[in-house]
Amino acid sequence: VQYLLHDPIRSFFSSLLEGRNSTGQAFSSVPLFVRSPNGKHSAIVKRQCTREYKLTPIERELRDLLGLAYRQPVPSGVFVELWIGISTDEAHFRVKKSRQHWIEHRWPLLETDSSRESCTAWFSEHYPDRALPRSACIGCPFHTDSEWRQMQDNDPESWRDAVFVDHALRRNDRAARFEGEVYLHKSLRPLDEIPFTPQVQQANPFAEECEGMCGV
Repeated sequence: VQYLLHDPIRSFFSSLLEGRNSTGQAFSSVPLFVRSPNGKHSAIVKRQCTREYKLTPIERELRDLLGLAYRQPVPSGVFVELWIGISTDEAHFRVKKSRQHWIEHRWPLLETDSSRESCTAWFSEHYPDRALPRSACIGCPFHTDSEWRQMQDNDPESWRDAVFVDHALRRNDRAARFEGEVYLHKSLRPLDEIPFTPQVQQANPFAEECEGMCGV
């Protein structure tokens, strides 16, 4: 894996293939789709990836910036204001208070009443030669078919990584752990065998995400 996956996602995908979460425990944090042994039904793995691979690392980095040692309590009266780019389209289900008493969330796009459409318009005006896709992990099982197709057409390196991992998930012992075959796509088919059409897009592109912060 380390020779086929480019550096920014190597650790995440390696953990996924090893069947371990970010702390080394023997289960996946990613919402993979699982086909039952008899092939008659499917299930989805518990979703914890946003907490483990985004929120916890952010909190760890904030502690480092504050100069705190491992598990050292945050001094009384010390607060961090964390800006999060959630737009008005997502506010009703992705605006949440911090779980840490010393972190205060702030929502600058909500303060300026900015929707995803208005953000896209601003970006197009200032960077007309660049596309602005919804941010998400390369192997996120919540990609729409349109997003998979966009990756396939415009980001061949990421597409190769996703296809490699999707196949590798069924070549190691993960199937035995989950009592069935696991896939990155809800159709329970290998990524490179699916005829993705760019026109297919769910009505709300943020509706199936876990804790938020993936669609900024």
